[in-house]
Amino acid sequence: MLDFIREYRILIIATIIVAFTGWLLPIVSYILVPLIFILFIAKGHHKEVLLFFYVILVFSDNPDMFFAKKIKPLLILIFTLFTVKNSNLWAGNKVFKSFAIFFSYTILLLLLSPNTLVAFQKNLSYILLFLTIPGYVTYLIDREGPKILLDMVNFSILILLIGIVLIPIFPNMVYSHGGRLHGLLGNPNGLAMMCFFNFILFQLFKDTFSEMNILSRINNITIIIVIIFTLYLTGSRTSWISVLIFLFFRQFSGISPTISLVIMLFVVLVYDYVFIIGLTIVDQLGLNNQLRIADGAESVENASGRTVAWRFAWEEIQKNMFFGRGWAYDEYWIFGPIQKTLNVLNHQGGVHNVYLILWLNTGAVGLLLYLFSLTQLFFNAAKNSGLALPILFACLFVANFEPWLAASLNPFTIQFIICIAVILHIPEINYEDQNHVEIVKV
Repeated sequence: MLDFIREYRILIIATIIVAFTGWLLPIVSYILVPLIFILFIAKGHHKEVLLFFYVILVFSDNPDMFFAKKIKPLLILIFTLFTVKNSNLWAGNKVFKSFAIFFSYTILLLLLSPNTLVAFQKNLSYILLFLTIPGYVTYLIDREGPKILLDMVNFSILILLIGIVLIPIFPNMVYSHGGRLHGLLGNPNGLAMMCFFNFILFQLFKDTFSEMNILSRINNITIIIVIIFTLYLTGSRTSWISVLIFLFFRQFSGISPTISLVIMLFVVLVYDYVFIIGLTIVDQLGLNNQLRIADGAESVENASGRTVAWRFAWEEIQKNMFFGRGWAYDEYWIFGPIQKTLNVLNHQGGVHNVYLILWLNTGAVGLLLYLFSLTQLFFNAAKNSGLALPILFACLFVANFEPWLAASLNPFTIQFIICIAVILHIPEINYEDQNHVEIVKV
């Protein structure tokens, strides 16, 4: 961790300046953030470009950092212009190519949107993220080595540690939702998802590049302890279960991806029995209160209150079953016509389910196109790594309770894309020649 701080001291100083400026003088951040981003690009600090973009996405999850939410669409545009100008950053982008038909379809759906401008902006940002990130990350790995993956995890650990350090100093700043830690993010579930995605990215790094001796024993222990401890303080059931799903299927995928798939299908078929067994285990471990097993509207049976939104979303889906109403229709609908009704039923927030959001926005056709593209990518990736299917299964579970994958500019979707891109790129990595310092010219 100390080595990381020394290597990225300029990035860390820039991040601290942006954080305090955004908190005290947010209007200045609208100029400062793009300026720093462009300077990193111009100076050839390409690892810092990715990590600075990532930390702005982290800040955007916190309502107190409102500037980040406003500025991140501009950053993805700048990122895209830089990437498109350098063809070697996107020419071999397998992830984007796989989703090309889905993206083309979503553009056509703009004609059905009740809010075309917002739908266009959100649709564009989603497409641009898939266009820029996969090729950029694989280029960095080819030219400067896979350490960029560990650097992203270390940067995240630093953010998690700051949240932990602030507990005794400013407890009201980092706790919410009845004593659950949210740290520097907007809510406990977001912080838990950050733990989950960094956990799988870390495992992917260790499994793929273990022979390169980049990771020290102390760094390894620190990362695992901070992630587990933070995840515990968030009280998030979804992320805990997702980690367990990943670890469980990881054991079988090393033997055969087919066995892993069969087990997953079996679990889906006997979900009710697995659910009851899980509750029994939690009860025997004495974790009922920590995981809010029977906490009224927050109980497991009510999916923490999400079932209210899910029921109304399904009713709305049936009005446009096959084609939906265009990107971001879920926000237009839930924060518009139906909001008062949901407020009366004590539901705050969005739909909290990626599948229902995609169905609302793109219809059954779009949902099937998306899932086909996603599963095709991961089954191709499974030829390169035994972690591909465990990552897929765990992320599909998270998607059932959180909306992250239906949005682009958040700190979770970007790491998910990075995981796919890295696994697909494994056969092309030259493990014996990882010390290139060639820099792309702006």
